[in-house]
Amino acid sequence: MNADELLVGENAVSEQLIQLVADDHAIEDTIFYLSKGIGQGKMDLEGFLKVVASSFTNALYTDLMLECSKSEPRAIYDTSIS
Repeated sequence: MNADELLVGENAVSEQLIQLVADDHAIEDTIFYLSKGIGQGKMDLEGFLKVVASSFTNALYTDLMLECSKSEPRAIYDTSIS
């Protein structure tokens, strides 16, 4: 069984929330391992900051997407809406 099939939301908002929580945890994990890389001298500060800034920007877009979906919940999942 695919891990993505284990947790299924009851509706579109639940699905979005599941995705947002997963994204948030992924960002936390990324920052954790990048921090370890800096501590071990495997990565420089500039590279770390670029990845963290990109992750933060992606998180902002995700939050914006969620806000937009409140007015048109189907827009996130239904690509037939024009």
